[in-house]
Amino acid sequence: MSDIEIGELRLDEVPAAGALLGRAYRDNPFMVALIGDNPEHRFQAMELIHGTRVSTLAPPAIVARRDGALVGVCGFDAPDGPLPPEAMEQMMVKLSGLGPHILPNMQVALGEFGKRAPAERHWHLGPVGVHIDAQGAGIGSLMMKEFCARIDAEGDLVFLETDLPQNVRLYERFGFETIEETTVLGAPAWFMLRRPRP
Repeated sequence: MSDIEIGELRLDEVPAAGALLGRAYRDNPFMVALIGDNPEHRFQAMELIHGTRVSTLAPPAIVARRDGALVGVCGFDAPDGPLPPEAMEQMMVKLSGLGPHILPNMQVALGEFGKRAPAERHWHLGPVGVHIDAQGAGIGSLMMKEFCARIDAEGDLVFLETDLPQNVRLYERFGFETIEETTVLGAPAWFMLRRPRP
């Protein structure tokens, strides 16, 4: 993987990051349940949701680049840094144009995620995605290694949710443990927690 550079997302890369994540998440079971059967609507929604999220992150998302082009994005919310209310409101307005069911589904999903988040200080991992043409090459692992090193230096918990069993296996390799397996909007959901390592 010597051709992969790990760094931080630049502002000029936000549109590319949104598109990369939109395509990476488009066909996930939870996204089908949340948005519906239209793949273009799912892409638009995921590009909007994840592009908005990574544009506001502080510190910036971790990214992987090959020959200067983004091939992976690892986003995360700091303990005191969730999406600003104005960005959330703008995102919700745009999402409502993709179908009347999306906002009620989002409210249900956010409620389910929120009630499972730990009460202690923690980071929230996600979105994490690799370019559709570069998956399976270890890029996700490189970003996770960088992310975990930073979090261990902070000594904090990390929480995440995922809807793919292969993601569960990836996160387990980096010390995450499943705290609950359930369904949200009828799609599979694993909630996972990672405690800091010395």
